[in-house]
Amino acid sequence: MMLTEIPIISQFVCYLSELAIVGNPIYPNFNMFNVKEPCNHLLTCYDNYDLALFIDNGPFRRLTGAMTKWDECD
Repeated sequence: MMLTEIPIISQFVCYLSELAIVGNPIYPNFNMFNVKEPCNHLLTCYDNYDLALFIDNGPFRRLTGAMTKWDECD
């Protein structure tokens, strides 16, 4: 049996591989969604302010039945 066949070790190896490529997950080495653009914002590389304004407006929330305020990381 190889060590990578043990689930926890396999997950750890996968995580280390991802960390080596992406770098710090909070401020990655590159834009994971479009490698041609730099990553200028934390976590998603994009400014989601306008998206938050759109999703949190009254008509959109009523239309979608959203009961709570939108949170980017929720």
